[in-house]
Amino acid sequence: MQTNEPRIADYVQRVGRKLLATEGPAMAPLTENGRAPHIAARVGTSYWRWERAIDGFIRQHEAGVQRLLEMTPGLITWGIIVLPLLLARPAPLIPILIAVAFQVYWLYRGLSMLVYGGIGCLRVRVHPRIDWRARYEAERAAGKRVLPWERIYHLVIIPNYQEPIAKLRLTLESLAAQHEVAPHIWAVLAMEGREEGAAAKARALQREFAGRLAVYYTIHPDGLPGEKPGKGPNQSWAARWARKRLVEDRGYKVRHVVLTTCDADSVFHPDYFLCLTSKFATDPDRYLRVWQAPVLFHNNIWQVPTFVGFMTAMGSIAQLATLCDPQGKPFPLSTYSLSLALADGVGYWDGDVVAEDWHMFLKCFFRRWGRVSVEPIYLPISADAALSHGLWRTALNRYEQLKRHAWGVSDFAYAVRMYFHHAEIPATVKLPRLWALAREHLIWSTSWPAITFGVLLPSILNPAFAGSHLGIALARLCGAIGLVAGVLSPSLVLLDYLLRPKQPGRRWWQGVWTAVQWVLMPVYTLAFGTLPAIDAQTRLMLGQQLAFRVTEKA
Repeated sequence: MQTNEPRIADYVQRVGRKLLATEGPAMAPLTENGRAPHIAARVGTSYWRWERAIDGFIRQHEAGVQRLLEMTPGLITWGIIVLPLLLARPAPLIPILIAVAFQVYWLYRGLSMLVYGGIGCLRVRVHPRIDWRARYEAERAAGKRVLPWERIYHLVIIPNYQEPIAKLRLTLESLAAQHEVAPHIWAVLAMEGREEGAAAKARALQREFAGRLAVYYTIHPDGLPGEKPGKGPNQSWAARWARKRLVEDRGYKVRHVVLTTCDADSVFHPDYFLCLTSKFATDPDRYLRVWQAPVLFHNNIWQVPTFVGFMTAMGSIAQLATLCDPQGKPFPLSTYSLSLALADGVGYWDGDVVAEDWHMFLKCFFRRWGRVSVEPIYLPISADAALSHGLWRTALNRYEQLKRHAWGVSDFAYAVRMYFHHAEIPATVKLPRLWALAREHLIWSTSWPAITFGVLLPSILNPAFAGSHLGIALARLCGAIGLVAGVLSPSLVLLDYLLRPKQPGRRWWQGVWTAVQWVLMPVYTLAFGTLPAIDAQTRLMLGQQLAFRVTEKA
């Protein structure tokens, strides 16, 4: 035991000094005995040694382990899909019980969405009435250590590729219209070098907003080593440029700058950055936070087909409910904010990742000892839903968008590797985050086939079991759970109605027709939920790659 003690002490020192050496703040300063807090208590335990041993094995067989982890989600999904077919005759009880378990889970999930989604709707209505500057002044008057309000600046990165200038103009307009803090916002148009006319478009917007908003632009070179075309490498390029030109060269402090990344169609609430300034200035853990507002796809909600409106609405309500749930483990989505110190300290976004938002959070989470969390801002960000020219092209466009989102399952391999690599983080901290990642992607791909095939195939292929007392009882149980879920579902429609902007000139029969189409939700869920997820996981399982494709939002 004594022979290992110097090695353990060196490990603690190395991890602690590595954190202190970053551009970000000292997240966990060393104690008097030289050991970083939260690490010394865990290092040297048998569990720590076990995880370190597994990490060593992964490093020795990195390529093989990586490939196995990439295949795991797809193997689980296809296993659940074919299981009812294989067991319908010899063991019909198993697939039916699995279907019941999924139904019970979704009943719980639906109730949770209803309760916390309702709470979220109330908060979305209340938070615009809060005087965020007055709240900051009250905190300061109470003796709380806060950052000086006037020294906080906002760096907003807007990565875009072949986006109409009108769409970028709406985003910049929402920044220029920010209450009180608009002069402290630097908007950086992150243009792609492979787009013809990108610089001319950016300069035109600079001239248009001169005197109203500080607008800059960068041109991300095409084909840099180790990068894949996408949002991540572009916004990293822009963030590094801004850190050098707007922070270092002008003498601003990295720790006083908040970095926000957004889509080209993001329209911010007028108080978003006012609220963000207040939260950043008063939160003692400001360098361990990622701030996320609910993203509502309302910019073109009355132009998209019903199936797109339904699916985006359910996604928005689910996100809002997760942000409100005290037991939820939300991940950032598309438009979010974090300190520039945190982003700089972890090396910004990775250039070879397609689904960059969840990956960036995981990167921050593991490199900051599992102490990074998502904090909600209940001032919604409005965005565009997928829309193209014609119904069929819109459907394909939406499918491709969801497949790209589902490609985030590739982070499972990264998260598992980091789980064992960061053995100093307690399992009680990192396991729930790993489970939340795996659960969301697997539930996405498996729920529909598990419930549908688990109930139908045993009844079709094994009529003797279906006619037995147990088979009839289980069929009635599945029906009862489905009936309760069906009764609750209109409540989710009501939440969506409360969140949507009013449509001018909308007639009563249009609302009735929209409600009638709700019965097609199982079909919509299959086509624009389950199938894209299965597609992405199967491609990953087979070793195929997915190219970043910009979603049309005509």
